[in-house]
Amino acid sequence: VVRYFLKEIRGDFVYLALELCDMSLNDLIVCLGKLRNSTKADDFESATRSLLYQIASGVRHIHSLRIVHRDLKPQNILLAQRSKLKGKAENEDEGCSDSETDVDENTILEGFKSMEYVPKISDMGLGKQLAGQSSFGLSTLGTGS
Repeated sequence: VVRYFLKEIRGDFVYLALELCDMSLNDLIVCLGKLRNSTKADDFESATRSLLYQIASGVRHIHSLRIVHRDLKPQNILLAQRSKLKGKAENEDEGCSDSETDVDENTILEGFKSMEYVPKISDMGLGKQLAGQSSFGLSTLGTGS
């Protein structure tokens, strides 16, 4: 789950300070689509299983906090490099974009195969806390959050 640091309201605008992530799952899908023929199917299958497991674990975590996301899609699953999670310097470049960047498509592919990227679920204020029951049971949605 993406870390939330701070919220600031100025006039009609709300500014959120969130953990910096490198790219979204959607960005990774686009990159891998470009590189489809240049890697082994087994590498993709293994990495995809690991990625899906981590996403399911993140969803389970927010459900354990009695929060339902309501807009879970590849654009809202953000990827952070494992090395950055250990406190190394971060940069703002996104890999595999059309602009110049320090991270090229092959770096993204290698990171994906070795699971150097960790999925993070972004809520962006769309989550709702459940009133009463667990998030998997029948329940009415609360108005909070």
